[in-house]
Amino acid sequence: MDEFLDKEYYLGGHFVEIEVLSTTLVDELFQGKFLFFARNGAHYGINFNFTCQDLRCELKDQEVFAVIQGYHDFALFESHTVSNIPTISLQNDLLLIVYCYWANDDKILAAYRLPKNNQKHVPILFFGALEFSNDYLRKEKQLISYQLNNKEYVLLNSYDFSTLTRYEVNPSPKIVYNGTMKSEVLNISVENQDNSQVLSLNIEVESEDPEEDSHILLYAAGGAGGVLGIGIIVYCCKKKKIADTLL
Repeated sequence: MDEFLDKEYYLGGHFVEIEVLSTTLVDELFQGKFLFFARNGAHYGINFNFTCQDLRCELKDQEVFAVIQGYHDFALFESHTVSNIPTISLQNDLLLIVYCYWANDDKILAAYRLPKNNQKHVPILFFGALEFSNDYLRKEKQLISYQLNNKEYVLLNSYDFSTLTRYEVNPSPKIVYNGTMKSEVLNISVENQDNSQVLSLNIEVESEDPEEDSHILLYAAGGAGGVLGIGIIVYCCKKKKIADTLL
């Protein structure tokens, strides 16, 4: 495997986990589609074709169909309580990988979308990341994703070993600001391990009812996502109403 990949790709570490995407057997041809996860660096999707006769199979050919970019210089998080098994979840096209940093307790949950049509020379990049740290550096992580009512969620014991926290996976990440606002220019600072940026938002709040207070929700960092974009939802609530109503 290493010799095959070294011809075109860089290997940052040994493979420590395999996900089976599909297998088929037609007559004497066995085909397998797998994801191989390295401890450091990129991960690879590889197709294998075997010719099988009796109880023996021989490799006919193999081809890389996808390259998944790892997160920065982080390594796969491997629990010492369950035989160093990395924390990886694949549900439909949502791939979740927990990474850890060698110098401290920082951990990253990176989220990827596996495309239907892969290009082996165009890497698959994470579309969002959730950073967290805790004291149980090498204890087992529980990670699962699911869909409910046309929404996508992730369960992870990120901050408390015995408690699962639920995150919603959003097309664009979100930051929620609660408060009364007037029309103004709002600056939001966003950053990760590599970059920082200030986003300027020109907020215009309008209300036809003078008895209503204007409130705003700024969506900028949600669930398992990193900062990808800004969306704005403005809603009004009458002072006499007990519950706010989204318009």
